[in-house]
Amino acid sequence: MVEASRIARGNISNINEVNPADIDGLIIPGGFGSAKNFTKWAFEGPEGDILPEVKLLIVNMLNVGKPVAALCVSPVVMAKALEGSNIEAKMTIGSDQEDSPYDIQGFSGGLESLGAATEMKTVREILVDSTNKII
Repeated sequence: MVEASRIARGNISNINEVNPADIDGLIIPGGFGSAKNFTKWAFEGPEGDILPEVKLLIVNMLNVGKPVAALCVSPVVMAKALEGSNIEAKMTIGSDQEDSPYDIQGFSGGLESLGAATEMKTVREILVDSTNKII
């Protein structure tokens, strides 16, 4: 927590203390850390677990109608949080129409295996699921 606060240059709260009613929205950062630290996707793919407290916060945010933005690879975190729910979210992990160091088709297939509907979007585009308030 001390290191996270130093990096954030401010006060941080334990995820278990966050009340969705007290914040306007949630942004899940991208990068390998999201797939590695919030879930086990980085090592186990879609079969990997998600931290229960991360899942709870994401689901609670959506249940109270607050927007959640999932950047870069973090749609894998969203998909794991919504796995088995009745929320059919639209997400993107990128596009297979441009060069990428990542297996976009593999990631998209993983998202779909968890119940997400995927769309290809380039790095210059965004996908807004206005029904579920997911960006």
